[in-house]
Amino acid sequence: MVVVQGRRSEVRSHQAERGGVVDLPQDRSGSEAGVGLDRATWDGLLVAYDRMRIASSNVSRHGAALSGIALVDLRALVVVRRQPGISPSALAVLLELTRAGMTSMVDRLVAAGALVRSADPDDRRGQRLEVTPAGVEALEVVRSDFVEAFSEVFAAEGLDVDDVELLAQRFARLANAFERVGAARQDGAAGT
Repeated sequence: MVVVQGRRSEVRSHQAERGGVVDLPQDRSGSEAGVGLDRATWDGLLVAYDRMRIASSNVSRHGAALSGIALVDLRALVVVRRQPGISPSALAVLLELTRAGMTSMVDRLVAAGALVRSADPDDRRGQRLEVTPAGVEALEVVRSDFVEAFSEVFAAEGLDVDDVELLAQRFARLANAFERVGAARQDGAAGT
């Protein structure tokens, strides 16, 4: 059941009454939000997604541990590798870290040889971050596990390159949708 108090939403699970299923959001007409899927289909999708999210997080955590870094450090390396030259402050926003937390993490990754800091040529007080070859090596530990898992499913399903590209596009669209929903919730909470 979704209980709205002011602009803050709280999701409650009535496991005893609903067999462990969390109620889904409803639109203004009282029907389930979405693309016309019934409750059982939504529940199955959400359970499968949650299992995938938890399992992939566990793979990331294990890979980070094998590389001798924390999970948040691994996430930082992923972002910096995809956005070379990102500033520590922009990285902090993406990872939802405080300035102190970001400084500590960057210091730790620089000391480990996974990141390098350089002066921002456009801002004399700013810094830019780059992943080093040692940082790329740490990322490859996790990447290989993800490639193995995806390959197993792609082979079993007979997916070709076009199918995989379509899946990547759908993942990107889902990420954009999650970012929009999250930003709207955050904006709503800020307005209370």
